[in-house]
This record gives sequence, C-alpha cells and structure tokens, in this order.
Amino acid sequence: MSRDSRRRFSLAAAAALAALLAVPPVLAQESGAVSGTVTDTTGLVLPGVTVEARSAAGGDVRSAVTDGGGVFAFPDLPAGTYDLTFTLAGFRTVLRDGVVMGAGASVALDVELALALEERVVVVGSRAEPRSVTESPVPIDAVPFQDVVSQGATTLDYQLRTLIPSFNVATHPISDAATLVRPASLRNLAHDHTLVLVNGKRRHRSSVIAWFAGVTDGAQGPDISTIPAIALRQVEVLRDGASAQYGSDAIAGVMNFLLKDDRAGGASRSTPAPTGRATATPPSSPATSASPLGSTGFANLSLEYGNSDPTNRSVQRDDAAALIAAGNMHVADPAQIWGNPTIEDDLKFFGNFGNTLASGVQLYGHTNYAENKVTEGFYFRNPNSRQNIYSLDGGETLLIGDVLPAQGVGSAICPTVTVTDVVPDPAALARVFTDENCFSFQELLPGGFTPQFGGVVSDMSVVGGLRRVADGGLTWDASASYGSHQSDFFFRNTVNASLGLDTPRDFDPGLYRQEEVNLNFDVSYAATDMVNIAGGAEWRDERFEIGAGGRPSWEVGPYAAQGFVSGSNGFPGFPDYTAGTWTRSNVALYGDLELRGRDGRWTVGGAVRYEHFDLFGATTNGKLSARYGLADAVSIRGGISTGYRAPTPGQQNTLNVQTTIDPETFELVDSANVPSTFLAAELRGGKPLEPETSINSTAGLVVDTGPFTLTADYFRVDVSDRLALSQTFTLTPDERMLLLSM
Repeated sequence: MSRDSRRRFSLAAAAALAALLAVPPVLAQESGAVSGTVTDTTGLVLPGVTVEARSAAGGDVRSAVTDGGGVFAFPDLPAGTYDLTFTLAGFRTVLRDGVVMGAGASVALDVELALALEERVVVVGSRAEPRSVTESPVPIDAVPFQDVVSQGATTLDYQLRTLIPSFNVATHPISDAATLVRPASLRNLAHDHTLVLVNGKRRHRSSVIAWFAGVTDGAQGPDISTIPAIALRQVEVLRDGASAQYGSDAIAGVMNFLLKDDRAGGASRSTPAPTGRATATPPSSPATSASPLGSTGFANLSLEYGNSDPTNRSVQRDDAAALIAAGNMHVADPAQIWGNPTIEDDLKFFGNFGNTLASGVQLYGHTNYAENKVTEGFYFRNPNSRQNIYSLDGGETLLIGDVLPAQGVGSAICPTVTVTDVVPDPAALARVFTDENCFSFQELLPGGFTPQFGGVVSDMSVVGGLRRVADGGLTWDASASYGSHQSDFFFRNTVNASLGLDTPRDFDPGLYRQEEVNLNFDVSYAATDMVNIAGGAEWRDERFEIGAGGRPSWEVGPYAAQGFVSGSNGFPGFPDYTAGTWTRSNVALYGDLELRGRDGRWTVGGAVRYEHFDLFGATTNGKLSARYGLADAVSIRGGISTGYRAPTPGQQNTLNVQTTIDPETFELVDSANVPSTFLAAELRGGKPLEPETSINSTAGLVVDTGPFTLTADYFRVDVSDRLALSQTFTLTPDERMLLLSM
C-alpha cells in the first residue's frame, strides 16, 4: 500500500468515526451544574472515579474524574435529562439515570460505590473454556479498560508499565530508531521475547531493530503504542513461556489485547497539555463509537489523535559553555537537548467487527491504521574538536580541507590553524576563509551543530476469520491476517563532511519496512466436562525491506582521503548495495490436552508444537502445567515448558552506524552494528545467527477468599544461544585495507 493510499485510508477512517460521533449542536440552551462526592460503603472518599454524563436525548458524552476529596463536577451541562455512570476499578459500576437538569439549576448528587468481588475471566493460556485468573495453572494478569485509561500516561505502553508486574518500557533520550518504537519488555527479557496478540491473533512486529535499549539491544518486536487504549475492553498478560502453545517469540510470555465488542454506545476523552519546560504531557483526543451490524453483529470504531512537545531536562554542556565564554556566540543554548522527542500528528485508528450468520458461523475481523512523525536531537558536534569534521587531533588544530588535491591538481598548501583555550588562531583561520581553495567547517557551522533525527512511522493491519461453536462441544476457527510497519527516516542539520562545503544539510537515510502474512486454523473439542482436546495449523511469512537512502546520505566524497568522514554524520544512509528485501516462512502443527476434576479442584494441561522454518529447520516444543486446590481458598500451581525464537530477517540483515560517547575520553566516536555474516564481522569470528531456545519453569501459590486475593509466583527462564550485540571491535589498518579492496 502506497503512502498516499495509507493516508487516504486513515482520513476515511477518521471521517467514518467522526460521522458516527457527530451530534447536532445544542443551540440557545441554558445550562446547569451537577456535582457531588463519591465514597465507598464505609464513608471513605474515592479519588479517581470516572464519571460520565450522557444525555437521555442522545448526544456527546461528557466525563470527569473525582479529585483527592472524591469530588466531581460538571459546571456547564445543557438543560435536559442525564444518565450518570460512576466507574472505578475494583468497585461495582453505579448508574444514576433520569437526573433532571433545569436551566440555571445546580444539582447535588452524592454516590456510594460497593466493592466488586467478581472474578476476571481470561481466554489466553488455554484453548479450553475461558476461566478466572485465579483458576489458571500459570500466572495471568487481567487488566480492565478502566484501569488502563486511568493512568497518567497517554500511550498504551506507558499506561501498562505501571499496572503489569515486570513489564518495562525502555526510554532513552538519544537512541536512534528506538525513539520511533519504544522497546517494551517482560521479565527483563528482550522486546521480541514477548508475543503480542490482538483478539487472540498474532500481531505483526515493528520495522525497527532497537539499539541503545539495554536488554533489548538488537531486538525487533511489535509496537503496542499504535493501539489506542480507548479501543480496549481488557488486556491479558500470560507471564509464562508459551512457545508450545503460540509459537516463536513467546519465551517471556504473551500479551493479548481484547478490543471492545459493544453493539451501542460511545465515549470521548480529552487530555490537555500542561505548560512547563521540564515536563509536557502529550495532549490526546481519543474517541470510540459502537453500532449494531444486523440483528447480532457489532462495529466498534476507535480513533485517537494527539501531539507531544519535546521535554528538555538538559543544562548547557561544559564544552559549549566554554565556547560561549570564549566569545563564540554561534553556539546554541542549550547546545544539546536531553529529553523526550517531538511527536506530531499521532493518529491511531482501530476497528473491530463481528456478526453471526444464520448458519451459526461467526464472521469477525479487526483492522488498524496508525501514523506519526517523531523527531529527536543527537549529540552536539563541537566546532573545535569533532573528529573528522572539525579536527583530526582532538581539537589541537582544525581540520582544513584542500580543494586542489580533491580535484587532482596539486595542493593549495593551506595554513595550519591551532586552537588555544578553545579559540582557533584568528589570523590563520581568516587566511583559510579568504582562500577559495581552503576551507574549514567553521566557515559553514561556526557554532558546531546538533543533528536532528526522526522518521515517519506508519502501521496497518487487517485480520478476518470465521468461527463456529457447534453443538456437542466442537469449536473451529479459521483466520487470515496481513500486517505492515514502516519507518521512513529523515536526518536534518548535519553534514556529509567528505563532500566539503557543498554538502547538503538535510538527508534521506532510507527506510525499514516489515510485512507479515499469517494463516491459521484452530479446532477445540470439549469431549467431556473433564477433558478438552485442541489442535491446529499455522503458516506465516515475514518480509523485511531496507530502502536505500538518497546518495548524499551515504556517498564517499572527494575529501574523504583528507580525513573528512563520509555519510550523513550521526546516521549514515543505507547504500544501494546494502538495500534489499529478505523473507522467511514457517509452518506449524500443534495440539494440547487439558484435564480437570469434576469439582474444579485440580487441572492438568499439556501442549506440544512442531514448527518448521525454511531457514532454520524444525523444532518441537512442549509444555506441562497443573493446579491443585489445597482448600477452598488456597491452591498451588506451576508449569514447565521449552521455548524457541528464530532470528528475524531484519536481525539477520540490518546494518546500523551510530555515534556514541567514549566512556574514557568522553569524545564522540562512530561505530557500526553489522550483520554477523558481514565480511567485517567474519574477520572477528562472525557466523550466521542461530535460533534462541529456552526452558521456563514457574511455581506459585494462590489465596482467593473473594474480597481478598493473593498470588505469589516464582519463575526461572534459562535462554540458550541468546541474541545480543557483541563487544566492540576496532579494526586494524590491515583489516581496513582488506575491506576497502573488496
């Protein structure tokens, strides 16, 4: 799908949702106010209660949240009759309908919420009937929609990290492409060790291979921030290895995002952005609408749009402050930004659909489109000492370019410009500036420069299937899906120093693109109330593309022989000879068996999965799990399983050049992450990547008395042949000459 087609898709989706949410304006109506206090049954005030006011005549839904004293207020409601809903996780939802609001009236409405003791039911982790979290033989979290949206953050990954044990999001101010897709990890394993499902169907991975991301270095996992939280009804997290059930990637666990499936209703929220230099909460405007499809179907459309200003927690760098103190007024203040990036036009759309045909077959599907533009700053380039641009000796003298040898006609014998107390020799530098055959980058950028890196990220998917729950306990499900994720990079305010002063300042480094196609068939049979048998087959194809950058972003210019670095400095573009498309496909067969006691006191489950990859051969993985009730409110549980994760085409073929800080000299240095089969890697023992394997074990205790629930679980994950970055190697002069001769 072209970029224009994707944009037309997003605009059409936005227009459709706007039409569903549109209501005629209320004209010439006077308004009133309603306010009150929300408490629990003991009289304690309840902060954080979501209060929604819906006009009985139809119209937009207004929402408020109780403050620290449990107080809510709607100061300006048009006259009419309203239904007010009070919601707080862990408490029963309360509806006060028929609240009459007269013109100019003030209504006091105090509400009491009672504890909700019902169990949360989950579907992930078993192909048998859904069950409660505490009845599962392995640890599972069920997070309802209300808990997610009540968090202070506005993106799904940040909202979940405060709710799910051992779930973290890696955030680094200067992290190249990892700024575009923030790597999220479970149980301190890599980003791509967690399998992500939406409505039980595998979610495609992102196009970004994360660098500068700690334990997730070199990982390529899904981008869950493209899912608007308002589209969800529940998030399920299986915190146990599940490769035997769901396939490659489920070493740390599984996250299943269940979309809303209402037949009516809708809601909208708004998050304003407070002002301030140190922090800036991104403003967002999510909305969702539900409508019936026929007599049994539903259509849920959710849309979110927002922007995020950058944060700035930096102080002026010491070297930049010294330059300013010495009289260099071209240096920015601050020279380098340390904080969150700028995010513009952050659009997220999700649609969830379903209908039951006359034959009893359920037709279902979901689709999404997301797009945003992310911009971050890189490290400051000092105008005296930046290696291979301004100097070759750490700032003792400036690097002076000689035009004549670059043209093959001799030498201009350019003067040497020494630097004393961060000030270049003014007389010598003046001679350079007046000689048309000599140059210094101080002529173009006298205050140094700070590159600006970013990209336009687009994400889309389409999933559709048929499901039938037949008489006699047989259920089958056939589905197909397509997903893609693209990161189209840009790089501004930098130079390709090897091109001299004719260098562009803005570059097109190229793009990454990930595409996946998945076909799946599941069957489950409840043989008796004690025995459930399930199995299925799956075929998946992955495609990873590196799009070549503009020639100036990777070109080796005529001044490279004089020591000027080539490529767009900080993030060189992808040369046409490293661009390409790589694919991988695999097929899987799987089955599982679950046995339960008639009284529900014990459960035993087993699963096995055979999977064949065209590049890595075959693997077979298994899982055993069990739960036993010691008493009415106390049970023990545990499991053991093997896991498998095959390297992605992106991990096998990506080449990335970045600028980092040398921990000893604190100077900027350029380094490259290259494929393990790259010639430079083979010189140091590189060989093709091999799949990761794991052994997972868990054991736990569950206490569930109704009002009180306690779960405590021990886990251990042993990963073999784990993929990670190697140590940094410095090539010898002979090795460099060998590479250049190839």
